[in-house]
Amino acid sequence: MLKSRWITFLLLLISIGCLVKATMLIDPLNNMRHQHELDTIDPFEDEEMAVDFRLPLPVMSIFRPLAINYLWMRSEELKDAGQYFDALHLSRFICELQPNIDSVWQFLAWNMSYNISVGVPTPAERWRWVQAGYELVRDEGLPANPDSGLLYWQIAWIFQHKMGANQDNFHRYYKWRLAYDMSLLLTKGTNAELEAMIALPLRWDELAVDPEIARFDAMFAEIVKNDSEGKTYEDLLRNISNNLGAFPQPFQDYLKTANGWKAYETVDLFKRTKQLRDVWRLDPERMLMLNQKYGPRDYDTGEKISLNWQHPAAHAIFWASIGLELESVQLIEYNQLIRVIYQSLQQLFHYGKITMYTDEVPMDYIYREKGQDNVDEYIFNDVPVFVSQDLRMFPIAYQAVMMVLDQRIAEGGQYETFQGASINMLIAGINHLYFSGYQKQAAYYLGWGKKRYPQNENFHAPSLEAFIQKFLKRDIEDKLLSTRDARNYIEGTFKNAFRFYAYNDDENYSIQMQFATKLRKLYDQEYSRVDEQPRMQFPPVKEMIREALKSMLIDRTVKNGTKNLLMQRLEIDQPKLYDELKAFLVEYEQKEAQKKEPEKQESGT
Repeated sequence: MLKSRWITFLLLLISIGCLVKATMLIDPLNNMRHQHELDTIDPFEDEEMAVDFRLPLPVMSIFRPLAINYLWMRSEELKDAGQYFDALHLSRFICELQPNIDSVWQFLAWNMSYNISVGVPTPAERWRWVQAGYELVRDEGLPANPDSGLLYWQIAWIFQHKMGANQDNFHRYYKWRLAYDMSLLLTKGTNAELEAMIALPLRWDELAVDPEIARFDAMFAEIVKNDSEGKTYEDLLRNISNNLGAFPQPFQDYLKTANGWKAYETVDLFKRTKQLRDVWRLDPERMLMLNQKYGPRDYDTGEKISLNWQHPAAHAIFWASIGLELESVQLIEYNQLIRVIYQSLQQLFHYGKITMYTDEVPMDYIYREKGQDNVDEYIFNDVPVFVSQDLRMFPIAYQAVMMVLDQRIAEGGQYETFQGASINMLIAGINHLYFSGYQKQAAYYLGWGKKRYPQNENFHAPSLEAFIQKFLKRDIEDKLLSTRDARNYIEGTFKNAFRFYAYNDDENYSIQMQFATKLRKLYDQEYSRVDEQPRMQFPPVKEMIREALKSMLIDRTVKNGTKNLLMQRLEIDQPKLYDELKAFLVEYEQKEAQKKEPEKQESGT
C-alpha cells in the first residue's frame, strides 16, 4: 500500500516536471512559428470570446490538442442527437482553436450545409443551415485564410451544387431565397447598374457632401425615427417606389422634384451597393468583369449582357474566379475551381432562368403543430419560383464544354463519354435555336458540328431544315409511338408550352410550340395512314392547342397557381380564347357537381 502511494507521488512529480518543461518551450515554439510564418490567431485574446472560454493561455497551449479532440467528438455527438445549435456553437469554437487550418473550416461548412441541413424537416430551417455553411467560410474562414484555394472551392461548391443543382429536395426553395435577396439589391440586373455602383464613392461621408443627398438623408432619417413599426432605413427606402403615398406629404412633394428623385435614386443605389459589398462580400467590379467574360450576348443586338446574379451558379463563378487567381492555389484545387466554373455555366444554360411569379416574401420559419415532427416536403417545396432554360447562355456554356473536352483529349485521358454528351448538347442547342426563331445561329452551329465531327451522321443533313426534320423523325421513331401515343405526346408538348407561357417565358414557349406544331405536321406527312378510322386521326393544330389548354386547366396535377397565371395572361393577350375557356370551366364544374349529387344522396348528406 505504501509502495503504491510512493509510485503515485513519483508519477505526479514527473507530470508536474513535464508540465513545467512544456511551459518553458512555449516561447521558443512561438518564435519558430513566427520565423516560418505559421503564426496562429489566439482565440483567448479576443474580447468577443465568451468569458467561459477565456482560460490561462499556457494551460490551453499545452492541452489544446486534447481539447480539440474532445470538442470534435462532442460536436458529432450533439449533431447525432439532433442538438444542432449546440453543435454549431462547438463547431465555431473548434474553428477559433484552429483558425489557420483551412480544412477545419471546410469540413465544418460542408457539415452544416450538407449533413445538419438534411436533418431538419422544413425548407426554411434547412436554408438556415445551408446559409450558415457558406457564411462560415465567407465571413470567418476566408479572412483567417485569405490564400486558401480549398475554402474558395468550398463556398463555390455550396452555391453550385447544393443550391444550383437539383440534388436536394428543397433546391427550389434555396433558389427562391437567393433570387429574392438579390432582387432587392440588383433591381435591374444589368451591366449599367453595376457600372453605376462602381462609380459611387465607398464612404457615406463622401456621398453626403452633395447638399441634395444631405437634405434627403435628413428628411428620411426623421421618417425612420418616427416609424411606428420600427422599420430600418433600408426597409423604408425600398418602400418608396412601391408605396410613396404612405410617406408624409412634404416628403412626397420633395420626391416629385427632379433633384429630390435623383437624390433618392442615388441614396438607394449607395445602400444597395454597401449591402452587396459588406454583407454578401460581392465586389461590383469583379461582377462586371465576369459579366464581360462569361455573360451571354443578345441574339438580336449582339450586346453583351449580365449573368443572372439571382442564380446560385453565378455566385459559384464569382468565388471560384477569386480562388483561381491565388498564387498559392494547388493543382488539385485549381482543377476543382475550373470544374465549378464550367459546370456553373452549363447550369446557367439548362436552368438559368428564374422567374418569381408572386410578391410573396420568404419566411424564416415555418410553423408546425405541436408534436408534428414529420412534414410533407412536397407541400413545403411549393414555392413561387419557376426555373427554365436560358437559351442565351448556350454559346458560352457550349464553349466551356468544348474547352474541357479539348483539354481531356490533349492530356490523353478518357473523353468518349464526355464527347458524346457535348454532341447531344450541340444537337439540342441547334434545335432550340431553330424553334426560337434564331435560324442563322442554328445554321452556324450545324456547320460547326459538320467540321468538328465529319464522321458523325447526325450532322450529315444537307440543310438546316433537313436536320430539323431528321431530328423530329428520330424523336417519333425512338419512342415507337402509336397514333394514340403520338397524339398524347404532341398535346403534352402543347401543354408544356403553355406552362412556359403562364410564367412569361416566351422563349421556351416558342420552342415548345414550334416543336409540337412541326411534329404534328410531320406525323401527317410521314406516319398517318389513309385507312385509319376518323376517331384515330389527328385534329387540326388549332383544335389540338385548344384541347391541350382545356386538358391543362382541368388537370389536378397542374398547380392552381399555374392555371391562374395562365388565365390571367390569356385574358390580356387573347380575350376571345379566354372567354371560351372560362365558359368551358363553368360547364365542366357543373358536370362535376352533377356527378357528385348521387353520391351525396346515397350518403344521406
